[in-house]
Amino acid sequence: MNTVRYNLVFAAVFAALFLFQPTASAQSEITVEGMVTDTAQETLPGANITVKGTVIGSVSDEEGRYSITAPSPRDTLVFSFVGFESKEVPIQGQTNIDVTLAPATLEGEEIVVVGYGTQQRSDITGSVASVDTDALKASSQSSIAGALEGQVAGVSVQTSGAPGESPAINIRGIGTFGGTDPLYVVDGVPIDNIIDLNLNDVESVQVMKDAAASAIYGSRAANGVVIIETAGGEAGDVQVSYNTSVGTERVHQRIEVLGREQYQEFNNTIRENAGLAPAPANNPNSPEFVNDINTNWQEAALDRGYSTEHNLRVSGGNETSTYSLSGGYSSREGHMEGPAPYYEQYTARINSEHEIGRLTVGENLALTRSTNRPQTSRWENSLFAEVIKAPPTIPVYDDNRLGGYGGSDTGQEEAIALNVVGANNLLERQQDVNRVLANAWGELQILENLEYRLNASYDTRGFNEKFFTPTYDLGFFYQETDGQLNQVRNELINTTLENTLTYDPTFGYHDLNIVAGYSEERARFDQNISRGVGYSRPFFKVIDAAESDQSEGFETSSALRSFFGRVQYNYDARYLLTATLRRDGSSRFGSQNRYGNFPSVSLGWRVSEETFFNVGWVNDLKLRGSWGELGRQAIGDFATASFINTNANYNFNNQLADGAIQVALSNPGLQWETQVSRTVGVDATLFDDRFDASVEYYRNKSEDILVGIPIPGSLGAAEAPEVNAASIRNSGFDVSLSYDDTVGGLQYQLSTNISTQNNEVVSLGNGEPIFGAASRTAVGSEVGEIYGYVTDGIFQNEEEVEEHATQEPGTAPGDIRFKDLDDDGDIDADDRTYLGSPTPDFTYGFRANLQYSNFDASIFVQGNYGNKIYNQTRQYVENVRDFNNSSVRIYENHWTPENQHNDVRFPRPVYNDPNENIRASDRWVEDGSYMRLKNVSFGYTLPRELIGRVGMEQARVYISGQNLLTLTGYSGLDPALGTSSGDVDNNNIANDGLFSRGYADAAWPHPRRFETGVQVTF
Repeated sequence: MNTVRYNLVFAAVFAALFLFQPTASAQSEITVEGMVTDTAQETLPGANITVKGTVIGSVSDEEGRYSITAPSPRDTLVFSFVGFESKEVPIQGQTNIDVTLAPATLEGEEIVVVGYGTQQRSDITGSVASVDTDALKASSQSSIAGALEGQVAGVSVQTSGAPGESPAINIRGIGTFGGTDPLYVVDGVPIDNIIDLNLNDVESVQVMKDAAASAIYGSRAANGVVIIETAGGEAGDVQVSYNTSVGTERVHQRIEVLGREQYQEFNNTIRENAGLAPAPANNPNSPEFVNDINTNWQEAALDRGYSTEHNLRVSGGNETSTYSLSGGYSSREGHMEGPAPYYEQYTARINSEHEIGRLTVGENLALTRSTNRPQTSRWENSLFAEVIKAPPTIPVYDDNRLGGYGGSDTGQEEAIALNVVGANNLLERQQDVNRVLANAWGELQILENLEYRLNASYDTRGFNEKFFTPTYDLGFFYQETDGQLNQVRNELINTTLENTLTYDPTFGYHDLNIVAGYSEERARFDQNISRGVGYSRPFFKVIDAAESDQSEGFETSSALRSFFGRVQYNYDARYLLTATLRRDGSSRFGSQNRYGNFPSVSLGWRVSEETFFNVGWVNDLKLRGSWGELGRQAIGDFATASFINTNANYNFNNQLADGAIQVALSNPGLQWETQVSRTVGVDATLFDDRFDASVEYYRNKSEDILVGIPIPGSLGAAEAPEVNAASIRNSGFDVSLSYDDTVGGLQYQLSTNISTQNNEVVSLGNGEPIFGAASRTAVGSEVGEIYGYVTDGIFQNEEEVEEHATQEPGTAPGDIRFKDLDDDGDIDADDRTYLGSPTPDFTYGFRANLQYSNFDASIFVQGNYGNKIYNQTRQYVENVRDFNNSSVRIYENHWTPENQHNDVRFPRPVYNDPNENIRASDRWVEDGSYMRLKNVSFGYTLPRELIGRVGMEQARVYISGQNLLTLTGYSGLDPALGTSSGDVDNNNIANDGLFSRGYADAAWPHPRRFETGVQVTF
């Protein structure tokens, strides 16, 4: 808290210094007037005129005339107009300046970073989306991956509200069972995880969505590629920029559960219906009756979180050398009572580039140190689930229990309930990560159009986790008598060496770019796990202090060798061709299938450049199409080898005999997973380059997907072998639209993206479905469809029970009636069916950026429509089969002999639920559609005459809010599903982004967050 107060005071004082600087003298100001025309001497109304380095601006009127007041006669005016080249004119004491702007040429177009090179936006024939990095930074997300949510058509992002958790990214649907995260390429270096990358260091982000754009990366690109370039220096004076922010957040979502009196009454009913006497804590006639405790666990456990961030960057250079030095610090205290969750990160980066004749060399060095204290549970459910389930008759604190926190008691509440506040304070878990990502490169201009590049990179990530569990008593089932310490240490080292030749000649109307390359990548991972048991107070938290300990470890490695080439051909800026081929060899496969070939080809036709095309309001129109193959090596190291456990001893005639067992059956014939990608698209720029549109249709089919095949136990192997036996098809539309214009003094930019996605399992091993949490993956359906029973009302009397198909031996009036879909007279697993799709009909994002004078504002809205969610969160408080707390909804509207009519929504409450009313069914399935006001920000840039006296070039103050409003019919915590339950040990029981995508298991919701900050440049 002291850190937060310090930063709040610091930011306030910092802003006050700028806001109350004495106003500069107006004697040096100068007013300039003039006219803006084009090369045909036609006037340009609506042209923008700004004073360079300030936010002072003006707009030309209907006759092209303008007037602007600059702080100094030595200032420079910048003239710009959509579709024309910008022009800078020094004032030099002039009071009248007329300017002619030339139409923009191809050289002025946006340059896009692609694999092993760059391209002009108009020449791209693949599916490449450029991301607005300013919008990413305004999202207040701690990671780049999380900031992509809603920003790009065809890209879905799932995050939870807990600090330090890695989001799951999916590009154009699920095409494998081996993970869906894309490949990240940072400054030319392929990496798998970017959580350690400082968002403030990022200069550009490109998302490659099809084979034409991604095939140059071959076997690692089937899930898409995200190319990230970090900021470098520019020739000129030294520039220093600093930004700082502080924020506060709180989980505002609540599940309405019962208070003490209602809970005791309802709990007694649950027990009475099962023939049990009231628990002593709930029995007014018992001396153990609780009448002085009424804990609101959601208010007790959920706290306000705070965050702070500082970033400093120094850059500059000259004509031959440029540099950029940056450092950052960020911390985020979670929204729960206790030390967790908490995430802290330190970053440092050095980027430089130097020209030495024909040789250019450079390096990118990034250092990261992070500390993560995740919200931790050693038990089955997420902590948020335990918060909403806990009985209100349990106190938060109890000095009579070991550890000082309250808990349930078998002789009182008879409930199995966790004191989350106690668990979060007593259990100590910390994860420290140190990462070094370095690459050095050199480019040699061999001939005028021939260039050689050598790139060498080193990426090491060291991980150290300590998880200490002291002795404590948190009530029945939640006790620790020994004390435990678990420690995990591992290190991952990746090295890459790449050699590329680029040849880009021009012959008349023919532009050619040829890239050929060779690369080698090596990875090594080693891990050691130690466990100590038996600690006494005062605790000495090291393994050696335990009464007993054990340890284990392993090491693994892999290598990838690749040859790749690409040809880009452009005829007269009209006809475009790109062809790519990559050949990858992986150590993970056996010798017969070690290499895979991944080709792609794409074509483009710029219709607007044809002589017959004469549509004045169309500035650019391009048709394009692509085909290609991408690969995956979604298997572990040594997956094609067999392993034998030599410690499988057996008792023969009361004597221990040596034995061995084959741990897993091998499949030396494993081969690459392959994705065949097809895309057609239209790109258009209209209305004097104000309106941009891109519409794409894609159809991808993944083949030879690895899937486990069940084997009989008589074979003796513990694990089933994997085979290339499944295939999945994905298809859909991606639409991106944007409009930029200036009206009067208001500059605005509107952008939106919409995407659809259809998923179908074409084949699946031996045809047997894969079952997940309330889900099924089967041939002809999608991956992870919601699956279960269909309800048909509530039995009102014994006659209805007898006339219906047999459900359970204990079925009685007041229980849920389930449909007998196969009409065999029994309700069993064969009566389960499809209950809904976790895939939305469409997802969308909308952004508006506004600027008027020194004021700016932005708004970002995102959401999805048409998906279903299995609300496991609601199931926790509406199952009425145990003695934990329940929801107000079921308390007020459950079936009783006196309340038996068809309007009753909930079944009878009875211990152990003899009818299994809790079973997976459409009772728990809800519409997951939502629209969220994701981010709103307001900023003010201080006048230059106010800050110039202290040497500042620019200063901006801003406030922003995130997750301010969500419109949804979903009754759970958050319709934007998180990827885990909040407990990193139990991700398998939550929405996993794959087989159980629609399963909402009380993942931590996104908090409502407010932030204020200052950005200055010297």
